[in-house]
Amino acid sequence: MINRRLTDNQFKQVKNLSLSGLKPSDILHFMKNNEPEDAPLLATKSKTYIARRRINQEARQGLSPIVLLNNKLVFSEYTTKTMVAEEGTLKALFFAHFVSLRDSIVQLNTFQMAST
Repeated sequence: MINRRLTDNQFKQVKNLSLSGLKPSDILHFMKNNEPEDAPLLATKSKTYIARRRINQEARQGLSPIVLLNNKLVFSEYTTKTMVAEEGTLKALFFAHFVSLRDSIVQLNTFQMAST
């Protein structure tokens, strides 16, 4: 069986191409076209997906996606409400943009005034 793991240089190349917005199939196509003739690329599209997953995990610094989202929302223009279990795990996360909430409240108040 041939080892199809990405080398460190190939992993860095996948990381750079992913951050620039290329899809895994396009990354693989680019890498195959830029490999020297004497050293053909043995990686597959699934290896690029695995590399992208590893890149995303590194970017999250060990946090789960929902906890990372909650941390980013705290410092944004979104209103958030969380529910945390006794052991400290995040159980529920509600978020909405404050403009949407304001517009909803105005519509609700307008409807209630018209019905009275």
